[in-house]
Amino acid sequence: MQGEPPGWDALSVNYQYDLTTKLTVLYLTVSILVFVILAIRSLPILRRLKLSAATLRAPKPTSSDTDDQQMHAANPAMQRFRIACVAIQSVLVDLRRWVQLTMLILLTYSATEIADELRRISTYKMTGIGALSGLLGQTCSMWVVALWFIVVLCIASWILSDRLARCADLRADSAH
Repeated sequence: MQGEPPGWDALSVNYQYDLTTKLTVLYLTVSILVFVILAIRSLPILRRLKLSAATLRAPKPTSSDTDDQQMHAANPAMQRFRIACVAIQSVLVDLRRWVQLTMLILLTYSATEIADELRRISTYKMTGIGALSGLLGQTCSMWVVALWFIVVLCIASWILSDRLARCADLRADSAH
């Protein structure tokens, strides 16, 4: 008795993804790369915020000669502090929008894939869990990657919100 060739065909090994899957993977890949670049670029803003907050919190001498010098020295520090606060608030708004866009893309991807699979099931009159298992596995794997990305975005948002909350007293003092 001769050994038979393996029981798989070339189509099952060389699977082509549809356009929605390719676009969703492209979006997630580009988003992760852009996020890493923006996170690295925002580190100097956080450093400026910390340094300007430390300068503004430093004890002020009571001498009248140094009051004029202190006013001139505090003004640039206050200006740097305000600019850093505005930049961080802008990044927070962008992160929240990014999370919303990612969720919208995931929901659109899932709806498209599920609709296509249900159309295929009704056309070929397939039933059972075998008809849906491949679709559910592919859709869930995309959700896993995207949800981990959303977790990272939310953590970054919380860290930036915490930085701004720590400097709330300085913002209140600068308003007066």
